[in-house]
Amino acid sequence: METKSNDMSKQYGLTLIELLVTLAILAILMTLALPSFRDFFSSNRIAAATSDFVTSLNLARSEAIRRGAQVTMLSTNGSGDWGGGWTMFVDTDRDEVFDAGEERLRMANALSVPTTLYGDGNFTSFIAFLPTGRITNNVGGSFAICHDDSTSGAKSITVIGTGRVRVSNSAADCLVP
Repeated sequence: METKSNDMSKQYGLTLIELLVTLAILAILMTLALPSFRDFFSSNRIAAATSDFVTSLNLARSEAIRRGAQVTMLSTNGSGDWGGGWTMFVDTDRDEVFDAGEERLRMANALSVPTTLYGDGNFTSFIAFLPTGRITNNVGGSFAICHDDSTSGAKSITVIGTGRVRVSNSAADCLVP
């Protein structure tokens, strides 16, 4: 006796219920993963901005020593806001103003929004390095790099009187000065 197998009992594809359950699980996983991606991207923006600014500070100091002249970094926006970019130049007349005839060494573009960079009261619009490598105010100060004015993941860049630069992983204040 021959038994026929019923090929019609095999299923091909998904039922509507299976598809909806899969989509619901996927939506829950995406909801959990999205904040992590946002934090990842904001911390990368802060790290890149910190690296670029510290590189500029170190370059300004080394150029001042190499050239035997004052090198100044001037904020594009002024008023403590360095997020709009900065200009580095050989300040031959030591007036912390970029004048005609002074050599521009570097010009940095604005940081990507919502990354912010603010200098404290000692570095509101400029920081200048003497030929000795020291800064002109001799007391130092700090900068805060933040994402969306939040201290979460913020970096603090401290410049001491000798011109040395140090980065720490927290900024006390990321609000507009």
